[in-house]
Amino acid sequence: EASFDGFLSEASSPVVHKDFATPDWYWPVDLNDGAAAPTPYYVTLSCLPGQVWINELNIVDDSAYDPNTNPQAISPSQFVEVCGVSGIDISGWRFVSYAIDGSANVTTNSSYTIPASTQIPDQTNRFGFYVLGKVPIAERDLTITNDLPVPGGIHLVRSMGAVAHSICYDSETDDINHSVTNDQNYRFVYVGVDDDYEDTSLYAYGAGSNLTDFAGSYRIDPSSYSAGSINNGQTLIPWPDDGTEPASTLQIDSFSTTDTRVTLVVEANKASLTVVPWYTTNLMSGEWTVGANASQASTGTTYSVSCDRVLPGAFYKATVDQ
Repeated sequence: EASFDGFLSEASSPVVHKDFATPDWYWPVDLNDGAAAPTPYYVTLSCLPGQVWINELNIVDDSAYDPNTNPQAISPSQFVEVCGVSGIDISGWRFVSYAIDGSANVTTNSSYTIPASTQIPDQTNRFGFYVLGKVPIAERDLTITNDLPVPGGIHLVRSMGAVAHSICYDSETDDINHSVTNDQNYRFVYVGVDDDYEDTSLYAYGAGSNLTDFAGSYRIDPSSYSAGSINNGQTLIPWPDDGTEPASTLQIDSFSTTDTRVTLVVEANKASLTVVPWYTTNLMSGEWTVGANASQASTGTTYSVSCDRVLPGAFYKATVDQ
């Protein structure tokens, strides 16, 4: 059982104050669905909305056309590539493929889960790529075992169930029913026609650093696909976009107390940092105080910081003294 106390807690308790709307970036997850009154909650995400997106795909190939066995010219080199900020943990994320018929009916085709301990690599301007592809795609990280359909749609789904990116597409010979983009059960955004030429792809282009920058900018690569690398005509602007070194980051691995002291063990992305413990007695106030009599010990990028315990209760965090 948890308690909620401290200065002004009676004015901010989630048990009493239920003026809460589920954030749109949690869709379709809604833990308050069907509840008489919404209860505030928060999901810790591995990255900000839009920091990982579907960047390139190849579905059809005219050279593979056969009127009897492959009338949709399904490519033997199908792939879906995502791009994202390097270091983001995408363990447990899923590619979900959908078939869309002429009446805009949607059926699930296949689903592929990214293995544990998978992070976006650092390949280009602090961005990297992850590729779901068929066996001929040498750059693939995960293998397609069921043909991606035409027309079709793809959801890139976070490990907690929220859809990070939703697209649909068609080909020159198989047009999509565009009314499917009005179906709020899927929220597909049409990205264009994947043409039937061998070794070409439908890809994001232009300059940007997140999904919003590329959401309306997909076209056919006139030369060749680029699975696992930056696209033709694409500029990835480092995050943050001022070219500075990435900020120091901390993750609290453990928390312990004695009668008089609080200790936080944190993992950082850099060594030789000064880590500072803070406390507050009311999260809603936004006011934090540096813990009294703070001390620090470290081994590499693991830090143990402690300070005097605040009674009867408080919330604690750690930050880097820049």
